[in-house]
Amino acid sequence: MMWFGNHDAGIRIKLKGQGAEWESPMYTYDSIPDNWGNGGLGGCFVTDEDEPAMTAYSGNRTLLKGQTVIFNYDLMLTPVKPLDYDHWNQRYYQMGYPGNDYHGIDEVKSFGASIVNIHQGIEGWINPNINYPFRPLTVDTLTNYSQWGRSEGIKVKFYYTVRELSNYAEEMWAMRSLGNEIFTGGDGFGPNGRTQGSPWLREHIIDDYMSCWQTSMSNGELDSSICDSGVGRWVNYYIEGVRTSISDPVDLDGIYFDGIAFPRDTMLRVRRVLDSIRPETKKLIDFHGADMTQYWGNANTMNSYAHLYPYMDSLWFGEMFNYSQSYDYWFVAIAGIPYGLFSEILGVGNPWYGMVFGMTQRYLVGWSGVNPTPIWQFWDYFGINKSEMIGWWDPNCPITTTDEWVKVTVYQQPTQTLIAIGNWNTHDVQVKLNINWQALGLAKFKSVLIAKEIDTFQDEDYFLPDEAIPTEANQGWLLIIRSATSEKELSMLPKNL
Repeated sequence: MMWFGNHDAGIRIKLKGQGAEWESPMYTYDSIPDNWGNGGLGGCFVTDEDEPAMTAYSGNRTLLKGQTVIFNYDLMLTPVKPLDYDHWNQRYYQMGYPGNDYHGIDEVKSFGASIVNIHQGIEGWINPNINYPFRPLTVDTLTNYSQWGRSEGIKVKFYYTVRELSNYAEEMWAMRSLGNEIFTGGDGFGPNGRTQGSPWLREHIIDDYMSCWQTSMSNGELDSSICDSGVGRWVNYYIEGVRTSISDPVDLDGIYFDGIAFPRDTMLRVRRVLDSIRPETKKLIDFHGADMTQYWGNANTMNSYAHLYPYMDSLWFGEMFNYSQSYDYWFVAIAGIPYGLFSEILGVGNPWYGMVFGMTQRYLVGWSGVNPTPIWQFWDYFGINKSEMIGWWDPNCPITTTDEWVKVTVYQQPTQTLIAIGNWNTHDVQVKLNINWQALGLAKFKSVLIAKEIDTFQDEDYFLPDEAIPTEANQGWLLIIRSATSEKELSMLPKNL
């Protein structure tokens, strides 16, 4: 796979083999398609010049009479949709990640979140079994929780996908009778003697299976899942599970995906089901991915799932991603903006870099230093949802800096502008801003730059437009540019005005 482009226009090229598994983002990492690879004679190369291009070839081959070779490929234009600025109102509280404790809607609301994701493996029967929210007590607790959230104006979404299935699924033996159509084959606890999952799997399933996620519960239960396929008939059951979970009485507000094993046509079906039930209330799909580049044949994770992005609402890329990498890496591999989606930061990350791309953390219970509430409050103070976002990647961005490793993104309003500064240098800098005042609609000699205090992010400070701004290594600022109003701000202006 290769992606060329920028925020305005791009194209993703994917060379693939035949068979349904090549449509899934998770089943293309262990082989090269023979049509293109041709036993090692094929390949591709990329030219990175004025007109970047990818050239693919299959090498010499001899065809017998009547023999055919089919060269499968996808071409996808980006961005897949305009950026959705409702992003500023979508503030996530991740329940059950990390840990598996239960948290009430009152706590979610107290942090300023507007959406709660119910992870798998949560205590109290709210979603204990991975990808199987159908045990009677689970249905009851999910229903009560979603109704509680709706009464408080909080959207409630849940973890539910295809890739693995809890051993508590009542259909376990019916699916096992179908061989490897649904469950993925593997060593199991067979002749190779590998420990595959819980004792229950080893004693009852025994062989020809692969274990997936294992969750220990405080009540002594172990939710022990088996890997399953995302390209077979099981997706029909899954789609009906989605329909059941967002219909009355459960009435959930969307899905949280942690990895996706099924192809584009299944995601399209998911989106259609979500949009068909209570269409006056928008159902949300957000996707969490890890950097699997080293495992998936050097195919970047952002790129691997791109054909599913038209049906999603946001991204959350974190595990194994390197948040200290360059601004280009953030733009292409983490932010989602070239594809038409906003993203978010996992864990502590780098909140200064994040704001350059319109990203914050999610609230994660138990993670030290991970509390986006102060930035959310600042968003509301400034009114970021009423702003036009113009990133450093846009040649029309009205503010640049004197240092190529210090980037600025603008959030513009008629009478004030917020600028997010990120310093990608590994040393402190004194950086000046190059400001197009006409584009901002502000007068230079009447304006000040104001840093409001934001807990764990920045201290209060003030700067004049021509002043060098001290910026620590790998950090940044959120500065409001507007006409001076307070006594302190007016006292900073040149006296000859």
